[in-house]
Amino acid sequence: MSWLGVELVAIEVGFLIIAIPAGRRRLSGVQVPAIFWVNALVSFVSIGLVVVAGASLIAGQGPGLYLVIPAVLVILLVASYFAWTVLFVAKRK
Repeated sequence: MSWLGVELVAIEVGFLIIAIPAGRRRLSGVQVPAIFWVNALVSFVSIGLVVVAGASLIAGQGPGLYLVIPAVLVILLVASYFAWTVLFVAKRK
């Protein structure tokens, strides 16, 4: 279980190392709607849940994988929202 925890933490930290600088480059000087920031905050909270779950597995105590379930559900909702806006905003223009 501790190796699964190491994997969860490594993947999420690696994702943040790649995603944050890329997002900053793409969003510099661009007007971004408030809903984007809400979705970004919710995504970072779910990433934090996965990191805490991994740390819990490494430590061998705590909630462990039970924290991954809400994180996956939240990411699924955020991804569905972005897919929905891409599909239907593109049709309006």
